[in-house]
Amino acid sequence: MNYALLRVATAVVGIGMMCGAVSAAPASPEWSGLFVGAEGGFSWADRSGCWNFGAPNEPNCATVQNSRRFAYTQSGWLGGFQVAYNWQLPSSFVFGLQGAFDIANITGSIPSGSSAGTGTWNALGLGTAKLGWTNGPLLLYGDAGFAAGNFNYAANSGCNFGMSHTGPAAGAGVGWKMSQKLSLNVEYDHIWFDTLSAQCTGAHTNVEVKTGGGLDLVKFGLAYQLGQ
Repeated sequence: MNYALLRVATAVVGIGMMCGAVSAAPASPEWSGLFVGAEGGFSWADRSGCWNFGAPNEPNCATVQNSRRFAYTQSGWLGGFQVAYNWQLPSSFVFGLQGAFDIANITGSIPSGSSAGTGTWNALGLGTAKLGWTNGPLLLYGDAGFAAGNFNYAANSGCNFGMSHTGPAAGAGVGWKMSQKLSLNVEYDHIWFDTLSAQCTGAHTNVEVKTGGGLDLVKFGLAYQLGQ
């Protein structure tokens, strides 16, 4: 079962239920415009892969022996800034473009074996388009787009490597206008990062690693609306 898709579907269903619970009200233009602000949150991730000797031969994780495969989880914080531009339609629908950049400390370890060490996501960027519905100060939306992330691994054996991953992202969120200028938002996104290969640096330059994974993000933001 694809649990990432299940999480996104659950979030969208939850938004639909919230829409049904809110009574209709005349649309207002307060969600149109440029928003800038700060955000912070938490992430959990899954990562897997394999390695082999004799680089630069790329390992095939489906055929290498079990001792050369690995899988582990990661978790940690992220924080940075966000910017968005929204267009509110007369029908109360809102279309927008948004971007965010975060520094992060999303980390996890392989505790034992020849691959033992610690892997860390230290930077994330996310650009998405969103489509939502508003009733006054409330905004409910889904989003989809593209993400990039920087990852580093420090192995106990000296097989260190770094990777810059990219991949699609999708999720859902809720915004609330505290005033005409200030708004809060809570957002969940899943990122499907690609699988890459890299040659180790450090003590084992004859080893190549193939690895990738996905991230789940829950972010809280505070934004200021410009030009109102």
